[in-house]
Amino acid sequence: MVIFTGGLFILGLLQGNPQRYIDALQKYLSVRVMTIDFLLFTLITPITIYIHSLNNSIDAPHYIFVLGAIPILGALYYILKVS
Repeated sequence: MVIFTGGLFILGLLQGNPQRYIDALQKYLSVRVMTIDFLLFTLITPITIYIHSLNNSIDAPHYIFVLGAIPILGALYYILKVS
């Protein structure tokens, strides 16, 4: 997930305007909050699913870890649709 998040971040920088994002990051609190939110949810979702499956002694299906990709897929869709 970290690799995909990093890749998505790089794609956003290459396809978009890095200076505009940096300006918005410095100026608007909501952009900072959404950036932190995106990064945390991308990391926390698969970890939480894994811990839940361990605590309940169940074998989580392999596809359930794809849920961690939801924040990445949404952002990727937006970037590709806008550009």
